[in-house]
Amino acid sequence: MGATHSTKLNSILLRISDRFIIAKTFFPLSVTDLRHIRLLFAEDQASKQFILKKILGKLSIVPTIVYDGEQAIDAFKTAEYDIVFLDVQMPIMGGYQASKQIRQINSEVPIIPISAAVLPTSLEEAKSNGMNEFIGKPYSAEEILDVIEAFLPKPL
Repeated sequence: MGATHSTKLNSILLRISDRFIIAKTFFPLSVTDLRHIRLLFAEDQASKQFILKKILGKLSIVPTIVYDGEQAIDAFKTAEYDIVFLDVQMPIMGGYQASKQIRQINSEVPIIPISAAVLPTSLEEAKSNGMNEFIGKPYSAEEILDVIEAFLPKPL
């Protein structure tokens, strides 16, 4: 992750309240049209949902954002997604439990846990729960974009 390409897009500058968030993207120009990417985010904090929508909206990505793991499973059953991001600790059902149920439906979709509890064993724990990577909170826009790039469905 974090590999840079010789051709970079301009940085994305978002103004949220009175603070600026700068996300440097490293997508090659050949994949700048990201409208086709189908992302599912399970995030229970409204402020994080808002930031995700703003970050991804600048890339023309309209994610499906749900409040908990149970809603993530319901959404996954009714639509196809290229990448799933699951907060580890959510009401009703957390990300690890949701991941196991999503894996019963689809063993290939990349599932990325997001957690404020970052330990040296976090990636190992994520993989033992059927997940592909790990992102710690607070995360940057760049981290989200790096994961999207790493797991971006490759054209046939």
